[in-house]
Amino acid sequence: MLVCLLSCGLLKAQIIVPMPVQYEFSELGSFVVDDKTVVEISDESLVFPAQLFSEKVKEMCGLDLLENNRGRKKVKLKINSYMSHPDSYHISVNDKAVQITGGSEAGVYYGVLMLIQCMSNEYASVDREAHTLTFPLILVEDTPLFTFRALEWEDSYVPTSELKKRIERMSELNLNTYVVPMEYNEMAAYVLSDKQKWYGLSEYATDYYVNVVPKVIVSKEMLAFGADSVASIMDRIYDIFPSEFVQMEFGDLNVDENLWNVIDERAQKRQKTLVPDKTAVGATMVSVPFGRQSEVNLNSTIGEIIVIDLTDNDGNAEMYNVAPIKRKRVNKTFIPLNGVQFVVNTADKKDVVIDDLYEFMPFCSEAAWTKSELKSFDDFGRRKAHLFKEK
Repeated sequence: MLVCLLSCGLLKAQIIVPMPVQYEFSELGSFVVDDKTVVEISDESLVFPAQLFSEKVKEMCGLDLLENNRGRKKVKLKINSYMSHPDSYHISVNDKAVQITGGSEAGVYYGVLMLIQCMSNEYASVDREAHTLTFPLILVEDTPLFTFRALEWEDSYVPTSELKKRIERMSELNLNTYVVPMEYNEMAAYVLSDKQKWYGLSEYATDYYVNVVPKVIVSKEMLAFGADSVASIMDRIYDIFPSEFVQMEFGDLNVDENLWNVIDERAQKRQKTLVPDKTAVGATMVSVPFGRQSEVNLNSTIGEIIVIDLTDNDGNAEMYNVAPIKRKRVNKTFIPLNGVQFVVNTADKKDVVIDDLYEFMPFCSEAAWTKSELKSFDDFGRRKAHLFKEK
């Protein structure tokens, strides 16, 4: 089977996003989803990925796999915690069975998403009258470039229905972190005054393997209250957002080391990890203005998160092939993050809606997920155009 896969895989690899480490398949055989197909899970935590796969099959060919409890053909979902990364996954399809193995629940979920793409392309066939779905033999091995794959939405104070839609779209594209920036007045107006909404949003996002991370933009007014008061304000944020990580942006403000120590100590007692910007104790972010990537040497920058500004809703090859930052200790502090954060600034674009934003979300997905040596910006453009032509 492997020989066949290696000989037939190149053409088919051009219609998926993000590009995995290894992706091969052959038309010299196929798997047929029919009324003798059952979905098996190794753990109750995999109910959601199993339902997702079953719902997609029903949408495509009218077959309800959730009603099947006996069958000779299996779609098996299981977790292998010894895989290289929790988000890693492996897909193997032969004519009798499909097996998706992930390093965690999220890994299995990403494997199911990839299989759905394979089921939805022009090389799969659907017979709604016979209630069958046929797709080629597949072998996929994948692991992400970055653990932390984030979108920071500058306009987070929109209706809950749109927030949920963003989370769903991000999740479909392996983006796992929604960053909510908030200034002091916004915290009072939109967050602290509506705790249930934001806590509920975090819980909803968890179901889609997305972490909602608050980003507190500290102002002079906030600092004037003193270290204990700032720490108390942060405690209220911790109560609303379950995320372990909380970002803090100080901008050009001078942060007294004692103040930072008080805030950080309180955070640790709440089992939170503060991720400060470059003016706090240690540089953990580098801002890369869109169109000026060549001015920043990412490989020698201290820190763990790359921040890329997408204010003009476009992409180019330089930013697409962004390099990971090497892990370093900063003032004896180690921030366990390894990621890329895209800043989506639509504050001055009132007519931009989620469907417009979705046009460049695949770009963010592949930049954050795919290994640098596997990337081709031109090839990405072709795959994106094909895969999302119906969106």
